[in-house]
Amino acid sequence: MSQLPKAEVKELAAFVQSCLEYKTNVSFTDVSAYEQKHKGVSSSLVLLIGTNEQLRDPAVEKLPFYSPVVAEAIQRVKEGETFGVLVDGLENAAGSKFVRVVVGEVPSKASRNNCAARPDVVTSLITTALSELRETNLTVDVFVRSEAALAIAAAVARCGKHNFSAKDGAAQS
Repeated sequence: MSQLPKAEVKELAAFVQSCLEYKTNVSFTDVSAYEQKHKGVSSSLVLLIGTNEQLRDPAVEKLPFYSPVVAEAIQRVKEGETFGVLVDGLENAAGSKFVRVVVGEVPSKASRNNCAARPDVVTSLITTALSELRETNLTVDVFVRSEAALAIAAAVARCGKHNFSAKDGAAQS
């Protein structure tokens, strides 16, 4: 059995350590289970993702960040795009005066080759919303109204902070 070069051993050790110390900056919540788990928002950035019908579900109106400006964002957002607004005076664990709420509308139709929940579009919407962030350590609350929570959670996970880059072969700080 051959020995690995020292450089590869070092990179492998860095990868394992980054996995052990991993802390996500993305919180994922299914709107239907929100009241059972939470009482407020933890971040100054909230993403609300769903189809046209899901965004207009009565359960969305019960979320703590729902307000007339969020209702307006839901009306204005176009399919496959995001629309952001600022909500003033919403308590959050980050202690920010304003909370940015970004609404993303997922197409309600999918081809026979795509998952009906459209995780491909969810990944794109969340990546677009996260690109607005100035702070690298900011946490993000993602709320979805979907029957396919697992597919959506996987899409959300693809958008979060990554501690290790396989392309670079180095731990990210």
